[in-house]
Amino acid sequence: IMLPPYKENSPSALTFNLVAQKCKTDNFRDLKQINFWGSDLEDVSLVKQLPSLEVISLSVNKIKTLADFAACPKVRELFLRKNCIEDIREVWHLKPLKNLHTVWLTDNPCTADPNYRLVIIRILPQLTKIDSEEISEEERQAASKLNLDPYYPAHGLHKKPSEHALRPTTMHQVISSSQTGKKSPYRSSVSSSGHNTKSGVSRTQSKDAKNSGHTPHIKRVQLHQERASSANQPRVGSSMQKGDAVHQHKSSHHQLGVVGRDGQITHQQSAQHQHSRSSVGNPR
Repeated sequence: IMLPPYKENSPSALTFNLVAQKCKTDNFRDLKQINFWGSDLEDVSLVKQLPSLEVISLSVNKIKTLADFAACPKVRELFLRKNCIEDIREVWHLKPLKNLHTVWLTDNPCTADPNYRLVIIRILPQLTKIDSEEISEEERQAASKLNLDPYYPAHGLHKKPSEHALRPTTMHQVISSSQTGKKSPYRSSVSSSGHNTKSGVSRTQSKDAKNSGHTPHIKRVQLHQERASSANQPRVGSSMQKGDAVHQHKSSHHQLGVVGRDGQITHQQSAQHQHSRSSVGNPR
């Protein structure tokens, strides 16, 4: 199989040659356990290429991060005593490991945190043992009350959920929140000058519309209906007669364009055309 190159000449990196010599095998895919205690290792990214590992013993080395072990889904026991892990938040990398039940981090700088055990229990509830001590029920209860805000990583996959992520994302959620009386988390679209940038309606106009019992939209609809009704009212006097004559002229002119069965325009249609022209020129 093709494998990526590693630092074969560096004593601080775990390599395939070291694994083959130590474990007496070249079947790296099915390897279940490795033990490189006191090997002065700093780079152990090779474990990403060993997916069947269940027990990893890398105590007394120079490992600074736990990120590489997130690619070992079957690991059950992880021994990292006396390494260089300074940040307790590194344990977030182990959260996807559902089979992990034992972690040893004694004599790492991160153990100086006063909430060392409680933080690990809270982030990794699947554990049953930390270092040499079993996790008690009292510790689990105390961990459940621990404030994790200071222990969320600044970068990575396990960030604290932001306020924006908790905002409603659908119109149904926004309407539901308004019906329940909860304040909408969205910022108001009204600027400091009192003008609504989305609808173009100022605060003064909206207030006047609210006092009158009508919204600006309803006012516009009513105005449109009034104009339409006034346009449909019949005219009086000569203007009405003239309008009727024009209508007859249009209809008779349309009839002139119709060809009869014999291919000729009938005399009756022509007469109607002449009559409409005379009526337009001489209204009664």
